[in-house]
Amino acid sequence: MDDHNIVRQGMGMLIDSQPDMSVSHDANSVAAAVSILKQYGNEIDIALIDISLNGPSGFELLKSIRIHQPDLATLVISMHDEILYAERAIHSGAKGYIMKQEASETVISSIRSIMQGEVVVSDVIRQRLENTKTKATLIDKLTASEFEVLQLLGQGKTTGDIAKLNNRSVKTIEAHRANIRRKLELSDGNALLMFAIQMQAEAL
Repeated sequence: MDDHNIVRQGMGMLIDSQPDMSVSHDANSVAAAVSILKQYGNEIDIALIDISLNGPSGFELLKSIRIHQPDLATLVISMHDEILYAERAIHSGAKGYIMKQEASETVISSIRSIMQGEVVVSDVIRQRLENTKTKATLIDKLTASEFEVLQLLGQGKTTGDIAKLNNRSVKTIEAHRANIRRKLELSDGNALLMFAIQMQAEAL
């Protein structure tokens, strides 16, 4: 699904040239893609998606697919730098992210890899995703109260602010902060604050 006819046609010709692949449908907007998937979703093995579509972005399409057709494989092929969008695409349900300027062999091999159950990203993005998994595992160790404190710190609240909001003593909030630092393996208060701010930014 791409909003540029020439790109869609070129991609279609590339895929149709493979003995075991064919393009069944194409679309230039999220609305058109959703309509096609509602009608023919069970017949489609993989959807190739551009982030920059007419109207809502490809992320909206990924969200719709994740909710309504979670078994449909998706590969994002985009002109946008992977550092900016690859992680978000994967977290939105995509099984791969490659740049449009990649060689045609890479496009085809990526489709084949995804159909075999693999996730297709560069080594840089794969490492970042592994770091994210590690972070998520550490966050899972927090209690509900500790997680709330972490969120409020990320929103710029001070220890005193958090104590007032939760009707708790400053000493109690400081204890929560110490526990959070220990569980997240952070060196000091500054590291905790940076972690909280980054977590809050990623949630937006």
